[in-house]
Amino acid sequence: MRFILPLPPSVNNLFATRRGKRVPSPRYRAWRDEAGMMVLHQRVGRRLPDPPYHLDVWLFPNDRRERDADNYHKAPQDLLASVLHFDDSEVIDASQHLRPNLNLAQGRCIVYLHHSLEWDELQWMDLYPKTTERRGI
Repeated sequence: MRFILPLPPSVNNLFATRRGKRVPSPRYRAWRDEAGMMVLHQRVGRRLPDPPYHLDVWLFPNDRRERDADNYHKAPQDLLASVLHFDDSEVIDASQHLRPNLNLAQGRCIVYLHHSLEWDELQWMDLYPKTTERRGI
């Protein structure tokens, strides 16, 4: 499944402290509301893949500020888990990609959610040899 979303806030800006409690920041709430509606609209008629999941996050900011791609993974993962009703502990593989795109009026985030091969399946496919001899080293 593919979802095109607005650029999420960094994990550093997701929560604020109010009266000693951690609460979602206004910016995060606004992004979550907008992106949640976009996910619902884009999901119509599509079935959720079987778990476990691989989550692939592509970030396309519209400026050249330095960013740490790892800081932008939490918001889309939490959003999809909430809106699509799955447990985010079922995401066993994840990757982030950062590609500035100055042609965009606003930053974008493209998220792919698909079935991930489990470790047993990977061993069965012999993608990860158990010994160095099998690789000819």
